[in-house]
Amino acid sequence: MFIDKSSFLDVTRDYMVQEGIHFKIIKNEPYKYTAKCEDKNCSWRMHASILYDGSTYQVKTIKGSHSCNTLLDNPAATYRWIVSKLFENVRANPNMSVKGIKNALMEKYNLHKTHNTICKAKRVILDEIMGKHEEGFSLLASFTEMIKVVNPGSICYIKWKDAENEGSRPIFQRIFVCFKACKEGFMAGCRKFIRVDGTHLKGFYKGVLLTTMGIDAQNHCVPLAYVIVDVENKDNWSYFFNCLRGIIRN
Repeated sequence: MFIDKSSFLDVTRDYMVQEGIHFKIIKNEPYKYTAKCEDKNCSWRMHASILYDGSTYQVKTIKGSHSCNTLLDNPAATYRWIVSKLFENVRANPNMSVKGIKNALMEKYNLHKTHNTICKAKRVILDEIMGKHEEGFSLLASFTEMIKVVNPGSICYIKWKDAENEGSRPIFQRIFVCFKACKEGFMAGCRKFIRVDGTHLKGFYKGVLLTTMGIDAQNHCVPLAYVIVDVENKDNWSYFFNCLRGIIRN
C-alpha cells in the first residue's frame, strides 16, 4: 500500500527502471490506475485503486509475468528521475562530468541515457545547488558593493545596457574588478610592465574574460585586475585599458 497516488507512481517508475521494462497506461484516473507491459508479446498487467480513506493507494491485481527484453534506454527514466536519484552524488562532486553520471547510471541501474538527457539533468541539479545564472546576474550590483565593503580600497565597476523594452530589466554588459591587495602588490613589488590576455567563457551565457598580470622579481605572475565583458571588441578593450590607466597612472 502507498500513502497516496503520487507515492504509488514514484515506486512504479522505480520498478520499471529496476526491471528494465516500460508500461503502457490503460487507465489513469484519480481513483484507479491500470497498466500493462508495453511489449505486445508480454502478458503482464497491473491494476491499482484508492482505498476508502480517499488517499491510500493499493495494488489490487498483478497478472502474468514479464517475458520481454530488458530496456537499457528506459523511457521511464526521465531527466527528472535522474535528478531525484543522483542529486546527492552531484552535490558531493559538482564537477562530476556527464560521462561520470552516465557511468553511475549504468553501474547502479543498468541504464543508458542519451547525452542530452544527462546534460539536462545535470543542469537542473547544479541550478538547485548553486542557483540559476539569471539569479546570479541579478545579484551583481550587490556583489560590487560587497567587494568595496569587505575589501576597502578595491575598485569595482559594473555597466549595464539599456533594457530593450520599457519596464524590463537592464542587460549586463561588463564588470571590472581590481582588489586593493593586488594593486598594492603590483605597485610595490612588480616590474613596470603588464601582460594582458583574454579567453572566451564556456558558461551558459558565454562572454569573455580579459585579465592583466604583472611579473615580480622572481618571475612569478601577479594578478592585477580583470574584466568580464559580453563580447571581445575594441570598445571593451578600450574600457579595460582606461580602467587600468586609472589604477597605475603613476
